[in-house]
Amino acid sequence: MEPKDELSSEEQEVLVWVERAGAVSPSRLSAQKEIHPTKMWEMLEHLRELNWVIIRDDPDSADGKLVIATGTNMASQSKAE
Repeated sequence: MEPKDELSSEEQEVLVWVERAGAVSPSRLSAQKEIHPTKMWEMLEHLRELNWVIIRDDPDSADGKLVIATGTNMASQSKAE
């Protein structure tokens, strides 16, 4: 897994927000963080590739997707340092 220092500060903020929110739709995350949806998807895909988040189908979500932190997160690592 890539060290947290390899993530941008914006990706770190998104990751912490996802962890605190639990499962969240990409559109809600984009609105809450005030990040353009296209850029948010790029960041979420990068976080997914690095196994920081899971993006799964959800028919009840407005986007049809939910983002969930995998449990390896910035907040927990910060506390351990």
